Amino acid sequence: MRLNLSAKLKRSQNGESPLSHVTSAPTQTFAALLALAQDEEGAGHRQAARAAYEQALYKVSNADEAAKISSIIRWIARTHHADGDPSAALDCLEAALAIA
Repeated sequence: MRLNLSAKLKRSQNGESPLSHVTSAPTQTFAALLALAQDEEGAGHRQAARAAYEQALYKVSNADEAAKISSIIRWIARTHHADGDPSAALDCLEAALAIA
């Protein structure tokens, strides 16, 4: 399966991290990162949205947050699909189904 979260945190064309405009991203909470991801996706910044979703996965700290993991991976799949990468989207959807 191609779902390698750390490998998907790629640099943008100008060499900046997708979350470089969010200076405190590594210390943000699960909820804050999830909200950031949804805002970024809504603004059409899919790479930044993926990065924030993936960071949120690393911040899961309780059962309520863990219950959202499958949904987050589906949302990551949606960003891949929108970017024209159906293979990555399918990988994510298979992982989400396996977790659900």
